[in-house]
Amino acid sequence: MGKRLRHPRSRRSFERRQGKRSPRKCVLIVCEGEKTEPKYFESLRRKLRLQSAEVRICGKECGSAPVSVVEFAMQEKDRRKREVKQGHAPVEYDSIWCVIDVEESGKNPSLLDALQRAKDNKVDVALSNPCFEFWILLHLRDGGKPYRNCKEVIHDLANALGRLYGKGDDIFEELFPYIQDAIRRATNLEQRQAYDRTKFPNPSTQVHHLVKFLLSWQQAEAR
Repeated sequence: MGKRLRHPRSRRSFERRQGKRSPRKCVLIVCEGEKTEPKYFESLRRKLRLQSAEVRICGKECGSAPVSVVEFAMQEKDRRKREVKQGHAPVEYDSIWCVIDVEESGKNPSLLDALQRAKDNKVDVALSNPCFEFWILLHLRDGGKPYRNCKEVIHDLANALGRLYGKGDDIFEELFPYIQDAIRRATNLEQRQAYDRTKFPNPSTQVHHLVKFLLSWQQAEAR
């Protein structure tokens, strides 16, 4: 008796059996700085294998004013929407973060405007006072004394590292084992400052919220 020939499954029946994977969600991180911040988050993205996280540098094309950083993020959001409609991108950004330094707040009149625009457009902001390097420092030690400028933070960071440190130095692999320590220190500092009426406590950072978000994102993608 001859063998019964099997008819190949149709593509439609295969798709019903397999199911279609929904496109991954996507997060956008816009950095004001051109060295330290993007290097840190690019390294973190690779470490966590977050293929759906994108890091954009708001550099010469938009300036370093906080409001310009937020506007750049909004432009990227609109650009992504157009790409999705044209079929050039799978999904729109589900979450957008801007990484901004206070520096010397008295010389930064656009900061409040930037924060309001971000809030109005559902853009999250990870603010550091005086600068992002304070978040880096928290990987290695507690921080509580006020700083006049970022140079003083870098001085303390160099002491904590035991060597000279320059903006843009790639030290992520040294820092990563202590990332939970940095989150704990930043959280404790934020809680102590919760009852302070100061608009931008010095020193302070909100970067731990973004890092915790990325860590939770990794766990969700791994499921």
